Amino acid sequence: MKNNEIQKELLNRELLLAAQLDDLQKIKETLAKGADVNAQDNEGNSPLHWVVYNGHLRLIKKLLKFFLLLYFYITNFF
Repeated sequence: MKNNEIQKELLNRELLLAAQLDDLQKIKETLAKGADVNAQDNEGNSPLHWVVYNGHLRLIKKLLKFFLLLYFYITNFF
């Protein structure tokens, strides 16, 4: 595994942990650094799965907003 792939994997794990712990600031930081919003843990759960499972409504709104912005960007600029 290349160094940048390892860094990306660690960043994705940070994002998943932040979603599990309801840490909005850490979620924002990891997404800004390039974490994959669709990253999955060993059981196939994404950050959105975790915030829904834990009932973190404020984070659900933030992640859905990020998904929509990403979708808008992809569909309009690629």
